[in-house]
Amino acid sequence: MTETSVENVNLLGLTLPKMEAFCLSIGEKKFRGAQLVKWIHQQGVTDFDQMTNLSKSFRDQLKSIAEVRPPTSPCLPSKPLTFFLWKCCDRDGP
Repeated sequence: MTETSVENVNLLGLTLPKMEAFCLSIGEKKFRGAQLVKWIHQQGVTDFDQMTNLSKSFRDQLKSIAEVRPPTSPCLPSKPLTFFLWKCCDRDGP
């Protein structure tokens, strides 16, 4: 039997209504969405184990189906950029 990989849901980009809908879709109560938004967007917490007002079973469920990570962008360069600043002067000035 082959295992199919399913990408985890990135909770970082979800608004409150979408977070509430996500929670309802996995069998949790709607208020859990507000709790997640507070932890992720207001407290800056990305580790489900640190979200102490969530039940252990809910945190375990989140770890298996979701994640909190910044989105990747194809526009960002893979190597660091170097910028140069040139100072131009008038002939009469410094």
